Amino acid sequence: MNPTDFNRLCAILERFETASPRWPAILVHLIDRCDGFFEEYTFNDIRTSDYLISKTEELLKHLPNTPCDRDLTELIANEFEGFYLTVVANKELWNSLVESYIGYKKRVHRISDIAVSSEPHVPVEKSREYIFNMLGADTLPQDLYQ
Repeated sequence: MNPTDFNRLCAILERFETASPRWPAILVHLIDRCDGFFEEYTFNDIRTSDYLISKTEELLKHLPNTPCDRDLTELIANEFEGFYLTVVANKELWNSLVESYIGYKKRVHRISDIAVSSEPHVPVEKSREYIFNMLGADTLPQDLYQ
């Protein structure tokens, strides 16, 4: 991801008055974990960051200007396109919460299947927990796991 991509993400998020200032960094992290996927999937026709930023922008544009962090977390955990990128090698599914696509590819050496799936490659509960951890303890809803 380059500075222009980061600025674009910040511009998308700046209208959310009550959201944590950590959201640009969280989205950069999630998008960066997928870096290289679309370049391989489309034989370099599409940049991963361009694709995921556009999809994220589309996802967020329908929200009001005052979503809380919990609302944003639910939306991203359930709908972030990066969680639907699926890669398999040696019968092992890539998990973007554990390692980047580039790290996974280096580790397994050879990809056997790559696709954009209709199901996320990680459970929504895990994605939600991961995002809340990045937001920090000060933004965790007290009743989330009760």
